[in-house]
Amino acid sequence: MSQIDLSKMAPCPFCGSTDLRITDWWDEDGEYDAIECCQCKGCAPADKWNHRATSQEARS
Repeated sequence: MSQIDLSKMAPCPFCGSTDLRITDWWDEDGEYDAIECCQCKGCAPADKWNHRATSQEARS
């Protein structure tokens, strides 16, 4: 796993928790670092975790 600074990660987009951990993400293209919420178990690739749709984007 690469060096990921959890203090720079946004809260969980599903439950708002800041209790996060680094884990692995697998798909047909390989294995990646991922962020997982320890509260609700929401998970996403680490390079996508902080990328959230704005309210305007979500309505489009």
